Amino acid sequence: MITEDSYLHHITRYIHMNPKNYLEWQYSSLPYFVGSKGAEWLHPDRILELFSDKEDYLTFLKDYEEQREVLDEIKNYLADH
Repeated sequence: MITEDSYLHHITRYIHMNPKNYLEWQYSSLPYFVGSKGAEWLHPDRILELFSDKEDYLTFLKDYEEQREVLDEIKNYLADH
């Protein structure tokens, strides 16, 4: 159960950034969140309310890219040792 906004931030970022090529991944809901696609059945408003606008949400994801790379390096190092 998600009871804190900070956890919701983390979960949505994890989901959208899970694919390495998350900006181009064809099965992602990210285009619906940033406004390049629309669908009646998808309602990203609850998450987007946590940000000033859609661009702010995309910046939130992009700001994590470097940290994700560092975590991947650590994971790979630990797997090899």
